[in-house]
Amino acid sequence: MPGVSADEPTPAESKGKQAVSPEDYAQWESLRGGPQTLSEDGHWLAYIVSRVDKKQSLHLLDLAGRKKSKPVASFPQGGDPVFSKDGQWLAVSIGKSPEELRKLAKAPPAEARPPAGGVVKLRRLKDGETTEIKSVRSIRFSGDSRFAAIEIEGNPAPDAKAGRALIIRDLRNGTETTFGNIAQHAWSDHGSLLAMVVDSPDISNTLQIFEPRRGMLRTLDSSPQEYGSMLWRKDAMDLAVSREMEHGKDEDVAHVLLAWRGLEDVKMRGSKASMIFDPTKAKTFPKDMYVASGTPVWTEDGRGLLVDLKEWKNRPKSSAKEKAKGDAKGDAKGDAKGDAKRDAKGDAKGDGKDEPKSLRETLEADSNVEVWHARDAAIMPLQKKQATIEENKSLRAIWWPEENQFVQLGSEIREEIRILRNGNHAIGLDPMPHERTAMFGPRLRDIHRIDLSNGERQQLLTGVEHFLQPSPDGK
Repeated sequence: MPGVSADEPTPAESKGKQAVSPEDYAQWESLRGGPQTLSEDGHWLAYIVSRVDKKQSLHLLDLAGRKKSKPVASFPQGGDPVFSKDGQWLAVSIGKSPEELRKLAKAPPAEARPPAGGVVKLRRLKDGETTEIKSVRSIRFSGDSRFAAIEIEGNPAPDAKAGRALIIRDLRNGTETTFGNIAQHAWSDHGSLLAMVVDSPDISNTLQIFEPRRGMLRTLDSSPQEYGSMLWRKDAMDLAVSREMEHGKDEDVAHVLLAWRGLEDVKMRGSKASMIFDPTKAKTFPKDMYVASGTPVWTEDGRGLLVDLKEWKNRPKSSAKEKAKGDAKGDAKGDAKGDAKRDAKGDAKGDGKDEPKSLRETLEADSNVEVWHARDAAIMPLQKKQATIEENKSLRAIWWPEENQFVQLGSEIREEIRILRNGNHAIGLDPMPHERTAMFGPRLRDIHRIDLSNGERQQLLTGVEHFLQPSPDGK
């Protein structure tokens, strides 16, 4: 194969073309991967163009206009576009340019800390009027697109807790209502009811509902414990909230469930209208488990709430005391015998010589030898992966607020639970009986139908390899 001399011109140079310089290469543009953002009415499209030099810009297209291919607006370093549901407003987050980031990286530590929050540009799409808002942590439009909830993050000292204010802006007239110490907030799916948690240090936490159209503020619940996740039901004014139970440092965090119906009715707002599930007061609740963190999920028909259960690992002392009361008689005898044995053993150790340590106790470092047994259903890498999953294992359960009935649905950690649309049954896909088959063959599962009202199971099929989706009516 003939060689090429270093002095000979390249094919590009022989045709009069120049090589691409680093400066030119830095300006190469591409559409950022992932779906672009389209307004719900289909009139507006926001997309991001990024460059090799880390610069980017967000472009806005008017798909209902005459010039559909030419952007009507561009936002340098723009990202995270959010349209209001009616397609009349657009919020764009503005990031820092590469030059600004390099400048911050070279600045002294005292000056390198950027201001809390970011810059958001709020644009009215019909006329292009744009407002710039600083120190914004998040912005969310109400379901009716009348209001915007703008979370403002303060810029305290490095060792201080960041303070957050929440501004409710009326998009029609620009008036604003401000709340302080807001831990979290969520708009209802439609309309403009705002649920928010007010964190009052050293006092208590308060769950409130604000209706900006009327300027009305109502308190739903107050507690010294923190509130977890909250979720509005789709197309309804029903709200579900989890609230932490008393616990200490490094102890498992259990939750109480709260629910409200019809919060658009002023008469229904208040703690008296709430439905509460306290696991410590429920006789049918499994004593070795607790309601874990995570957002409660409404069933499609809105009659129940799906949650996750976990086994106790570090039970809070208060919960342990409650459990001890129920088992006091049986435990007292066992504890007395156990204490007597331990005391006798301890006295014997103190009077005589120390017992010799086992081989495992004498090891100074963990062994890196992996032993796989022929009876193990999974190879070592898979066992490690499954061990991580089992450490965070949870079982599905459902709470019926009106009846205050709690039903455990899952029975195995690896069982998949699918709730049917009719809201009466669920399908359980259990692979555990076929673990050994899965070692060298297909992955099979047993199919169970689960009654959501009482948790009763009926086995429908065994050893199924492929399972399709259930019918829309759940039959």
